[in-house]
Amino acid sequence: VAEATVFWTADTTSGFSSIPMYFVTGDTAVGYIPAQIDSTEIFYYISASSYSGRTVTKPLVAPDGFYHFVVENSVTNFVENTQPEEFYLSQNYPNPFNPTTKIKYSIPSVETHRDASLQMVTLKVYDILGNEVAALVNEEKSAGEYEVEFNGRNLPSGVYFYELNAGNYSETKKMILLK
Repeated sequence: VAEATVFWTADTTSGFSSIPMYFVTGDTAVGYIPAQIDSTEIFYYISASSYSGRTVTKPLVAPDGFYHFVVENSVTNFVENTQPEEFYLSQNYPNPFNPTTKIKYSIPSVETHRDASLQMVTLKVYDILGNEVAALVNEEKSAGEYEVEFNGRNLPSGVYFYELNAGNYSETKKMILLK
């Protein structure tokens, strides 16, 4: 799956809004419909496209047919924990890309000898031969969720790798620049 989108509405006579889905692991993607009040019925369908260009919509009869659910027991007046509990590097989006793509990552709070609120973070891009082509992040960061944009305008089409390093954590993912 190259990309996926959730189409949703609370009123099927007024059309559907769309929200891009983000890949969290492998072919698992999430999309967040904005918060709704209790008893609101939400109608939705999902459309996904493969790298080969094939598009599948579920349910198959969408948008005339759709899934639905009713919002119940919503929580109000809460404070969201904005501190991630673990390191995370997401798959870039879109992928393949031309010429820009976005990379999201999370840094948890980690106790260190110095300052528990900061840690050295690097996010670098490498070509297929392992040559560094860009340093997107190279600084101390506090715990939180981040997004950085990579522009491959001056690079040739091909496979590239991006690597996140923070403390003892390291993860590498593959992306494709297709011009």
